Amino acid sequence: MEKKTERKPFFRVISGKFRGKKLSIPPEDITRPAKDRVREAVFNRLALKKKDNGGPLLQSAWVLDTFAGSGSMGIEALSRGAEVVYMLDKHPAVINILKKNSKKLKDKNSIKFLNIDILDIPVALRPMDLIFVDPPYFQKLIFPTLNILKKAGWVQQKTIILAEIDKTEDIVLPQDFVVSDERSYGRVKIMEIFLS
Repeated sequence: MEKKTERKPFFRVISGKFRGKKLSIPPEDITRPAKDRVREAVFNRLALKKKDNGGPLLQSAWVLDTFAGSGSMGIEALSRGAEVVYMLDKHPAVINILKKNSKKLKDKNSIKFLNIDILDIPVALRPMDLIFVDPPYFQKLIFPTLNILKKAGWVQQKTIILAEIDKTEDIVLPQDFVVSDERSYGRVKIMEIFLS
């Protein structure tokens, strides 16, 4: 009989100013944290991207982490130079853990919390430089999420959107959104999406 491996109750920040910091993970029934190797691969690719001024994409970036869950993607972005990270999740228990994690980082002014459903997202103060979209698999949430983010002003043509899906999942994008790159890591597929 195969032994089931237990999930660690924390994740560790991979690089940047919070490197090695252990942060709590919300309950398994409501989150699916990004695996370390997926997170590392994603951020290795992001490290190669530049802004129009030639500077690194993540330096002083504004980031939105939708379906934030553990917040591992948003916190990794913050650790690597992002200026502001919005953490959006509809589960109050998830937001509570994210707030506790932000206290451990002693960088609470850089993290903003949105305890709402993605479809209720308010109008953005400004478009984001980077958006993570990691909804529950097979729920057909990518299409409405991208639509509402565009309508509410969170997305512009220069915004990089990284969407995580199961590699067997078929998705449809709204008009004007295009996939510029996609990579699989085991069962996970990461798609890089732009507003055309």
